[in-house]
Amino acid sequence: MIALGQNPLSQSIKKAANKNSSKENNNRQNQIQNQIIIQNPPGIVHLGPTYNISIGQAYTQVNANAAVNNPSGNQASTNEPKAAEVDDNTPSKEYMRPLWYSNRIIAGDELLRLSKNIGSNWKSVGNGLKFNWAQLDGFESDTKCLSDAVHRMLFRWLQWKDQKATVGRLTKVLFNHKEYDAIRCLTP
Repeated sequence: MIALGQNPLSQSIKKAANKNSSKENNNRQNQIQNQIIIQNPPGIVHLGPTYNISIGQAYTQVNANAAVNNPSGNQASTNEPKAAEVDDNTPSKEYMRPLWYSNRIIAGDELLRLSKNIGSNWKSVGNGLKFNWAQLDGFESDTKCLSDAVHRMLFRWLQWKDQKATVGRLTKVLFNHKEYDAIRCLTP
C-alpha cells in the first residue's frame, strides 16, 4: 500500500504546482512596487499624494507697524530687535531660580499668607493649577471674600495634589499669571 503523500505522481504534481505558484508570486512581486503593508495603525493614515506649496506673505504685521510708527517710510529702524518689556515688579532671576526648582511641599500655614497676596487674577491662577472654571466659581460662591476663596482653592489644591503640591509648581503658575507679590511670600 502506498500512502497518499508517498505517491510519486502526487509529489511531482505538488512540485510543479509550487513552481507555478512561486513564478506567479515572483511576477506579482515584480508588478507591485512600493507596496506598504500597514497593520493596526495607531491613528489616521493618509494614502493620497501630498503637495506642499509655499506662496509667501503679501502683507505682514511688521509692515503694518512700520507704516503706523514710522510715517517717513524708512524701515531700517523696524529691523532692530526690541527688548522684551519687563515690569518693574518682576522678581529677578536670582530670586526666582531657587523657587522655580524647589521640590518642597507647600505647608498649610503658608496658604493664608499666599491667599492674602493673590489678587483679582486668582481664577486664572486656579485654572493654571488645573481647576476647571465651575470649581473656581464654586469656591467664589461658597465664601464671603476674595482671600477666603483663594485660600479654599489653595487648600483644595494642596489636598488634591498631595506630594505634587510643591513650591516650584505654584511658583511657575504664579509667575505665568504675574502674581509677583504672592511669589515673594514663598520660600524655597
